[in-house]
Amino acid sequence: MHLEICKMNNLASLSLALCFAFVTSFASADGRNDPVYGEMIRANEKSMEKYAQSKGKGQPEVIHYQYGFKADIAKVLGTTSAKGSRLAFGNCGVMPAQMNYEDSNGNIKILEYVMLPNNCTNAH
Repeated sequence: MHLEICKMNNLASLSLALCFAFVTSFASADGRNDPVYGEMIRANEKSMEKYAQSKGKGQPEVIHYQYGFKADIAKVLGTTSAKGSRLAFGNCGVMPAQMNYEDSNGNIKILEYVMLPNNCTNAH
């Protein structure tokens, strides 16, 4: 009996580790290449480039979120959202998202991260 419990614990640990590895592999993924949300990400980056130009600022830097990253955020300019989008309707998987902001030096940054859509309709 004890051996079977150990095997089950090892299997559960392995499953959890594989799941974590799969999900975290998206954390540094480039959202521009995402087959579903790439268009939204590219449109946001293009919009921020135009905004930076109109303000006489340099090209926005895209930062891919890594655990422990300390952002210098002076002003949030906006975020991408698939809420209400046909892309996110019913989608319960992770998706790339971006937050646009100015740092304390006035530089425009785009922080890319992954999130779960808040309009998931397939949850049980």
